Amino acid sequence: MLHLACIRVTSPERILLLLTSDSLPKACTKTSSVMQHINETLTDCVPLPTTNLYMRLYRALIFFYGQMCGPAETKSKRW
Repeated sequence: MLHLACIRVTSPERILLLLTSDSLPKACTKTSSVMQHINETLTDCVPLPTTNLYMRLYRALIFFYGQMCGPAETKSKRW
């Protein structure tokens, strides 16, 4: 999962730090690019078990992207 390392996602905490390293639009663009590369890779191979650390980070990145970068109607309500 070298793609995760490109945006320095090595732990759940680092996913949150994506918000502090760049502006939100730039973080969303980088995250989208990484997720696209990972999705392309996963279509060509047998995915790792969902309990694998990298797959958990990938799933957390998908959640982050959906909450922070996705359409407003798909975001969780905060109140």
